[in-house]
Amino acid sequence: MRTLFLAFILFFKVTLFTNAQTSINSILILGDSNLKGHFGAFLQKEIHDSCKVDVLSIAIGGAGSKTFLPPMKNSCCGYRVRQSNTNIELEKAKKNTEIKIPILEKSEKATNCTVMGQYEGNLLSIMNVYKPLAVILVLGTNYLNAHDELLALIKSYDNNIPIVWIGPFDKKTSTGRYTLIKEALKNQTNCMLVPSDSIVDKLGLTPDHFYGTEAKKLAKVISAQFRPFLDISINQNNQWNSYRMLFYPPEYLSPKKARKVSNLKAEHKKRDNIKWMTQ
Repeated sequence: MRTLFLAFILFFKVTLFTNAQTSINSILILGDSNLKGHFGAFLQKEIHDSCKVDVLSIAIGGAGSKTFLPPMKNSCCGYRVRQSNTNIELEKAKKNTEIKIPILEKSEKATNCTVMGQYEGNLLSIMNVYKPLAVILVLGTNYLNAHDELLALIKSYDNNIPIVWIGPFDKKTSTGRYTLIKEALKNQTNCMLVPSDSIVDKLGLTPDHFYGTEAKKLAKVISAQFRPFLDISINQNNQWNSYRMLFYPPEYLSPKKARKVSNLKAEHKKRDNIKWMTQ
């Protein structure tokens, strides 16, 4: 009887672990040096604190949309791949104006190496493993464009996947850049363009790389812009969860403190329905 009881307990624990490993949902963020720096860290924290998903961000300095066509290369000025897990509390930095996001890969200079080499720098392969519910782009500042091709690649994973495009930040130089982005998005479904240049202008920020409190403020305002869109878009793809929300106030989140962050490399993750917080 004791042996049977222990076997049952072991089976129960294994089942719980397996379910935890296969029910992960994620959001994927792709971007340039703006995402690589403080703004990117605070943007990821905003999503982590308000959304019950894992977040993977791939930031490549000097990147344009063309950079994320395979193979992705670190050919300009460094890169950073961050990963945050929904049930693991983010470590606080020593300064309140900074935030630590676990880093999978990074370089502070050009190496011409393949980014996410275990996937041969292939974005579609990464998406097939991480199973993102949505993709956020922080691109358009650098004229290295293949907007149509990148959107086609993302939509080849899931034609209905929501895409948020956070556009260039500098109002003085952004007009032509936004024209190209709008042209690429006009025939796409389930996409939202965030005019970050107007937001930067209204906040009175200098449209350069953002640091500290400015980066934190900008990330908070921009994330508030696209949260309703993601709520609606993701729920439309999950009709039976139409009365529940992806984003919710941080006070509902009770993350577990962990010593170590495990990489999201599970081969058998499936795109399960998100554990939605009821309104």
